[in-house]
Amino acid sequence: MNRDGKGLFPMMPYDHYGIADPEDMKDIIAYLRTLPSIRNDVPARKLDFPLNFIVETLPKPASFRKKPDTLDRVAYGEYLVNMASCNHCHTPVGEDHNPIPGREFSGGTDIKLPFGTIRPANLTPDKETGLGNWTEAQFVARFKAHDSPDMSAPKVDPKGFNSVMPWAMYAGMNERDLGAIYTYFRSLKPVKNPVVKFTPAADPKPMATE
Repeated sequence: MNRDGKGLFPMMPYDHYGIADPEDMKDIIAYLRTLPSIRNDVPARKLDFPLNFIVETLPKPASFRKKPDTLDRVAYGEYLVNMASCNHCHTPVGEDHNPIPGREFSGGTDIKLPFGTIRPANLTPDKETGLGNWTEAQFVARFKAHDSPDMSAPKVDPKGFNSVMPWAMYAGMNERDLGAIYTYFRSLKPVKNPVVKFTPAADPKPMATE
């Protein structure tokens, strides 16, 4: 629920933050309070029927937990993956919009955009279609390659692949935390799921840049 007692729209991954360590939540609040204040009168939310009623049934009470010991790389990696909401893109969902059992983190969900359809990668340790042949060093390097204030966004052709993966945001994580995430993914059951990462649109329209 928000401060007015109304259900939060599920695009906000509050269910993930609701099982985090309260101390981490306090750190996030402390950081947000250091930002310059900006007045922005946001219009009231408007949802069509029946979504306006469904949203009110979704909130769950928080069940905060203590952050795992960083030496327990699998448990700590799972904690970080939850905080990063990796499953929102990398776990396929069914027609009921719930995760498909047995397909956790196997990727392949269609994300349709004006320039085409992109599909998140398979993060399970399957050797043919997932992370099974990746070393920890390769996994960490894939993120840290974006850890530079001087790095500029690559030029993308209107018909070309353009990822929505927020590489630059996760690139600032330290190598210990990225390594823990890798260790957690390697602990999962391998799921064979070949992913075609991009299918261009027949008549692509460039995305707005403003």
